[in-house]
Amino acid sequence: MGSYTLRPYLMKQGILLLAAVLACIASPSAIAQKDVSAMTNTEIAKQSTDPMSNLWLVITEFSTSFTPGSSYNKTNQSTIDIQPVMPVSLTRSWRVLNFPELVLASQGSASGSQINGVQNFSWLGAFSPAWNQMGFCWGVGPYISFPVSSNLELAPSQWQVGGGAAASYQTTNAIAVGVLKGAWATSNNREVAGNAQFQYNIQRFFGDGYQVG
Repeated sequence: MGSYTLRPYLMKQGILLLAAVLACIASPSAIAQKDVSAMTNTEIAKQSTDPMSNLWLVITEFSTSFTPGSSYNKTNQSTIDIQPVMPVSLTRSWRVLNFPELVLASQGSASGSQINGVQNFSWLGAFSPAWNQMGFCWGVGPYISFPVSSNLELAPSQWQVGGGAAASYQTTNAIAVGVLKGAWATSNNREVAGNAQFQYNIQRFFGDGYQVG
């Protein structure tokens, strides 16, 4: 049996806080509308690759690792990273790009049992000018990591507050994207710790909607 201790109050607290933030800035009439059926395959490929576009996206990433020569049951670690991208229009000139991120993890322990649960939940709200299909696009805003870790062996369960930025540069046949997040937390003994995360993606498009990167 795996070791799994759920913290429903902290998870509910963090999710409700994020929902309240989104409710304050979003309304059905504010969400950018786009007729995807009228887009070419190449246009869909470009926008689905660009988190700065006006499309709502869900990006997922799976990773797994273990230590060769050691017990797999004690050293294995797998994570599923779920990252929706939700642009919301504020005015004709400005919008906010919402980057919530949920990380689910499973890893071995010293006793050989498997620990499964929530590792992290965070939100980046990047204020950005209206999207242009070509050229440079950017956004900056607050970043919050919520104390929702279901087991301290997966990650510390603490509030972390900071800022982040997102940027992309697109040409007729290529795109480069980067998202930076940084946060600070104070432990029980008042020691301040910080962390930073940078994600990037470079893609080249060719033919009718094909891409490589």
